[in-house]
Amino acid sequence: MTPDSSFKFFGLLSIVLVWMGLLFLLYRWKGNKSLSFSVHAAQTKGGQIYYFILFAIVLPPFYLFMLRWFVPALELPDIFSYLVTLGILGQVLAVVVPAIPGRKERIHNLGAYTMAFTMIPLCIMLGFTEIDWFARLVALLTATYMIGAGVLFLTVKRSHDYYLYFQAPYIALFHITILISTYSL
Repeated sequence: MTPDSSFKFFGLLSIVLVWMGLLFLLYRWKGNKSLSFSVHAAQTKGGQIYYFILFAIVLPPFYLFMLRWFVPALELPDIFSYLVTLGILGQVLAVVVPAIPGRKERIHNLGAYTMAFTMIPLCIMLGFTEIDWFARLVALLTATYMIGAGVLFLTVKRSHDYYLYFQAPYIALFHITILISTYSL
């Protein structure tokens, strides 16, 4: 498939919008460092609606960017597209089902962790793609951080007190990896 350059800007746009939206979320729906972005949003009906609208705005252009420009431009294998699709579907589930304690939280977490875990092989694949050496290095360092943070989070119970401090860099580094890979071509 030939990359459609009209979709290239969608990546940067969706990433900037999601971070502006997440920062506003933290400002508007206060919480502490032990709460994820979605738990901040789940505290009130207004937060839940805001979170849904934010991702309804940013996910479609990000997905189009990934499939219509990113994957073809970097000549990534089909498995990359499948993982992106699985990650996006996980995020959609996490957005549609708020992180409210009980069954909803378990369903939410299934979606959220599906999205998070797909980011690791995506970064590893980028690390071994024919792109700029610096973009490959960033991708592999990001994957290393993700794996290290995941192991630390799973093995050290006290790390749960700092959930947001793990989640924010995890997602930000993924986005930085995507942007560097995009604009180093």
